[in-house]
Amino acid sequence: MNIHFTKREFIAMRDELSAYAFLSLLRKLPMERGDAIFMIARRCDDLSYGAVRDWEKQGIPRKHAVILADLAKEYGVKMYLHQFRPTRAIVHQWLMYCFEADKHLPPTKQMFKHWEMALKSERVA
Repeated sequence: MNIHFTKREFIAMRDELSAYAFLSLLRKLPMERGDAIFMIARRCDDLSYGAVRDWEKQGIPRKHAVILADLAKEYGVKMYLHQFRPTRAIVHQWLMYCFEADKHLPPTKQMFKHWEMALKSERVA
C-alpha cells in the first residue's frame, strides 16, 4: 500500500519531531531549563532567549541542529543529529504511524493535528 502525504504535512511532522528533540535535550541537560535555553541562545549566533524558547513549538531551524547535537555530546547526552534534523525516512515512518493511528479518529482525538482532511480519501494510490 502506497500512501501519499502533502508537503505541508511532511514539514509539519518534521517540525514536530525536531521540537520533541529540543524538549528532550532541555530535560536531559544537567542544569535548570532557563539556564539551558540561555546557553543554547548564546551558542546559536547570540539568538534571543524568546527565539530559542519558540523552538519548543516550532521546531529547530536546520542550521542549528549540528550545534545542538554537539552540545548534547559535550554533556554526555545520547542524542544525535537525526533527532534534531529528522531525515525523510524518519518523517515518512512517523507519518505512516500517525496515519494508521488517526485514520478512524475524529480530528479532536488525533495524535497528529496537521492532516489535510480534504485529501483523506485520496491518499492511497
